Amino acid sequence: MNTTIASRAHPSSLAIGDSAPTVWPSGRVVVGVDGSAASVSALRRGIVIARALQVPLQAIIVWRFPTGVLEVFPSDYSPEQDAVDQLTAVTSAVFEGSPPDDLIQTAIEGYPAEVLIEISSDAAMLIVGSRGRGEVASLILGSVSAECAEKAHCPVLVMHGTSAAESAQNLLDVSTSDATATASTAGH
Repeated sequence: MNTTIASRAHPSSLAIGDSAPTVWPSGRVVVGVDGSAASVSALRRGIVIARALQVPLQAIIVWRFPTGVLEVFPSDYSPEQDAVDQLTAVTSAVFEGSPPDDLIQTAIEGYPAEVLIEISSDAAMLIVGSRGRGEVASLILGSVSAECAEKAHCPVLVMHGTSAAESAQNLLDVSTSDATATASTAGH
C-alpha cells in the first residue's frame, strides 16, 4: 500500500517520504475520499472499475487547515495527519484490513474540487461521492461532485451512499464467496 503526501506546487508528481518525485500513474481510476458513506461507495465502485479496466486505483483525500473563527484546535493538531488517518481508516475498512500493495493513497492540501479536477487530467475516470460536507455547506460553498462533473478532464462517476442495489450486490458477492468456500471445503 502506497500512502503519499503530495504537493500542489508540482501536481504532476508525488512526494513519497524523502524520495524524489515520481510521475503520476497514467490511466488510473481516481476516487475522492472524505469518509462519507457516498465516498465509501465511490471507493468500492472504483475497485470494480479499476479491475475491469486493468488500471491502478488511487484513493485521494484533500485537506485544508481549518480557518473558522470559532474552531479551536490543540497546538499539535495536524489536519494533514488527520486526513491521512481518515484515508487509512476508510481504505482499511473497504479492503477489510488488507488494502492491496498497488493501491495508491494520496493526501493533498487544497480545495477538493480544484485538486480532483487537476488530477483528473491524466486519469481514466474520476469517482466522487454525491455528498460529503453536508447539504448546508454544499448550498453555500457549492457541490464538489457537481463541479467535478462539469470541469473534470475525464469521465466522472458520482456515487450516492449505499443503495439497495449495491447492498444486494454486496450480499450476492458474499453469498457467492461463501458458497465457493463451502463447495471447496465439502470437496476435501
